[in-house]
Formats: sequence, C-alpha cells, structure tokens
Amino acid sequence: MPTSKWHRHCWRRPKIDQLDAARRLGTTLRLVTNDIDEASHLADRVWVLGSHPGASGSLAADLPLALPQPRQRDAATLAHQRNAVLHALQAVHAVHAVRAGGSQ
Repeated sequence: MPTSKWHRHCWRRPKIDQLDAARRLGTTLRLVTNDIDEASHLADRVWVLGSHPGASGSLAADLPLALPQPRQRDAATLAHQRNAVLHALQAVHAVHAVRAGGSQ
C-alpha cells in the first residue's frame, strides 16, 4: 500500500527508521513526497519541481534544510524551513498560472 494511503502516524516511524538505517550505512535516500511537513521533517535537502516534472529545467528550487537530525516536529526553526518550502511551491504555481493565462 502506498504511504499516501496511511494515516500520518503510521508512516512516520517507518520513514524515520529508514533514515536511521541509511545514516548508519553511510548511504543516501531519496524520498519523493507531496507532503510539505514530511519533507521538512525528514529531508536534509528539498527539491521543488516545476509544473512539468521531467522537462528540461524542471527543478524550480533546491533548498538545503540545515537543522540537525533527528528533528523535533514542533521546533520553531522547523516551521521556518517548512515555510521556505511552501513559498517555493507557491512560486512554482504562480509561474504556472501566469504561463497558462490564469490569475495568481
């Protein structure tokens, strides 16, 4: 079952366990998500894709998240990083709306 179907509390622990295992092994994980909270909490870097993923130049933003792991979900600095990801996503949608002839 895809994790998008799970309740948030069900997927959080397995993903944190995966991150812990990757750190112990010295390897990198690539997490694909559409959940801003999940990305802000788990990732060390967030890539925001443009409105046409896979197209040349579709990387709209590359945001390093400099908080040490493991992160506390209620930390004020985590909220700041979450807002940075949200603003990058909003910028992508604004550009897409303008190109499509819609309003911002």
